[in-house]
Amino acid sequence: MRPYLASLPFSVLPSALCACTRPQLESAVTDFFNSAVAQRNTLSTPLSSSAKITQNNQVVSLAQTSYANLTNFAVPWQISAVDVDACQIASMRVPTEAGRQRAILSIRMALDNATGAIDEIEIVNALPGSHMLFAPERFPAEAPAVWSTPYPAPALTRVQLIAIANSYAEGIQSGDGSGVLAAAQCVRNENGVTMTQHCEQGLSLFRYPIPTRRWVVDRDLGVVLGMFAFDKSRRAGRSEWLYLHEYFKAESGRAAWIEAAMHTLYGPYTDAWAG
Repeated sequence: MRPYLASLPFSVLPSALCACTRPQLESAVTDFFNSAVAQRNTLSTPLSSSAKITQNNQVVSLAQTSYANLTNFAVPWQISAVDVDACQIASMRVPTEAGRQRAILSIRMALDNATGAIDEIEIVNALPGSHMLFAPERFPAEAPAVWSTPYPAPALTRVQLIAIANSYAEGIQSGDGSGVLAAAQCVRNENGVTMTQHCEQGLSLFRYPIPTRRWVVDRDLGVVLGMFAFDKSRRAGRSEWLYLHEYFKAESGRAAWIEAAMHTLYGPYTDAWAG
């Protein structure tokens, strides 16, 4: 696993890392979706010889992922986080799979900064049964403009953006929202279901340990993807984890919008990207 993906809340980038360009990263993830829908079975941006691919925390081949099942987009709605410093991109979409079945899909893709080949693909693919909250039909045709609006100068630093997202994870883990860096109005949607417009409220219902915390940081847009696993085992009375890609949009130094794609995992959990 790349060192800057580590679960440390404020892990920083090694100074030796080179940056990718925003158009390069956007092109790679766009090609992933377009190639899947066209059933080309090949990517314009090639996989590296050591590429690692996971879906819902399982190591798989590309042909075993939703890539092989995508048929179209239910709506053009999409949000993204482009991390040029870490040479990675994340994007959340609402595709149709295996015919007309709507899904909620989030992908993280990392490129080799020397060759430009795809080194890593991490997918959360939510389908009926993934979680009791699942409403792909509630997504509007377009994502709110705030998601594609550049963060005004002065831009937040990487550490500041991670701190915003991590404050929410800390609130979930502690059951205390008093330290969450949330705007006065902060919409939180989970698998298409609007849960609240106050992201710091109601967290006492959870108190879930969150050992997995990894990040994709878009300093231009002020968007952070948090890749989390919530340990629900104590409350569930069995080994049960919630595996999430959670996108945070910052405004005025606080989270103003959260969109999550999530899937329930049962049984013993080990982060497929750990180590």
